[in-house]
Amino acid sequence: MLEEVFDDLLRFVFPNADRAFAMRRGFEFLDKELGEMYPEPEKPSETKFVDKLVKVFQKDGTEEWVLCHVEVQGKNDKEFAKRMFKYYARIFDRFDRPITTIAIFTGRDGKKLPGMYVRKYMGAELIYKYNTLCILDYEDRRLAADRNPFALVMLAAKKALLKGK
Repeated sequence: MLEEVFDDLLRFVFPNADRAFAMRRGFEFLDKELGEMYPEPEKPSETKFVDKLVKVFQKDGTEEWVLCHVEVQGKNDKEFAKRMFKYYARIFDRFDRPITTIAIFTGRDGKKLPGMYVRKYMGAELIYKYNTLCILDYEDRRLAADRNPFALVMLAAKKALLKGK
């Protein structure tokens, strides 16, 4: 489903997406490359996730990459931000490409999950910030009125979540 509405997802997250991205050029989904870098056999079975590593093109012709991580989270995960940083570091290390990340929280406690990873020690400091969406943060009325098709995806996911599905 994400592949079908990826352009709309970009427009939902980044208001200037049509000015920044060459949408008509399309996208290349790099699922195989992502799976090779970050298998997660230790992931608890009650947590479901969908990860997409996507090659997008800027209007100026340069290629950029977007990591889209959709996490259906049943409980607060203290390691989530660290895991997001590991994704970033492995992608950067292997491909050395500009990357942005979008984490979409669809669980009931999605608001508790952080939008950054911070590590400090003896004067060294690392701060990794990423884009987050929590479906519970959006009013039904706003999503229903939005002309972006991804807003309807968010609304449907929110309704399903609140009904316990």
